[in-house]
Amino acid sequence: MAEENAFTLESLSFKNGAPLAVRHAYNAGRCRGLGENASPELHWKGAPSETKSFAVISHDPDAPVENGWYHWILTDIPADVSALAEGITPYGGMKEIRNSFGIYSYGGPCPPSGTHRYYFTVYAIGVDSLGLNEDTPPVDAERIIRANALASASIVGMFSAR
Repeated sequence: MAEENAFTLESLSFKNGAPLAVRHAYNAGRCRGLGENASPELHWKGAPSETKSFAVISHDPDAPVENGWYHWILTDIPADVSALAEGITPYGGMKEIRNSFGIYSYGGPCPPSGTHRYYFTVYAIGVDSLGLNEDTPPVDAERIIRANALASASIVGMFSAR
């Protein structure tokens, strides 16, 4: 992994440790009408020079299920990309892996109770493509992403059940 604090992730949509806006919340099932299901803006800097692609995972470790809840897995982000716009539609070979909601896109916060933490982590990857199938189980996708990571950077947003 790269030198600590060299690779950083930030967002214009929320500050690290602060609440996520309702527009980032899930809008389906029991959360229908809650939010817009718009992914937050993310930008990073300081990736290792050997980086060939990036991956992003949004994960809720507080979900009351084994391994937590995977809200978004985006892989094969080209190495020349250093930001994802709010509500991004993947382009340029980016691939979304099916998340814990069973959808192939960002799925925002929808905690069943209490306040949950939503970790957004960007990984600098040492290969152009991870070759993941879009139906790769989220836990396996994370394991493969971590195994190919040169460095990672995270921020956390908070969200409370309505």
